[in-house]
Amino acid sequence: MQGSNSRSFFAVRRLFMLDFVELKVFVVNQFLRTIIFIVN
Repeated sequence: MQGSNSRSFFAVRRLFMLDFVELKVFVVNQFLRTIIFIVN
C-alpha cells in the first residue's frame, strides 16, 4: 500500500512539473511574440 501510494504521488508530481514547464514555455513564447509585435 505504501509503495504504490508514493509511486502515484511521484507520477502526479512529475505530471505537474511537466505541465509547469509547458506553461512557462507558453508564457515565454507569448512574451517574446508581444515584444516582437511592439518593436515592429
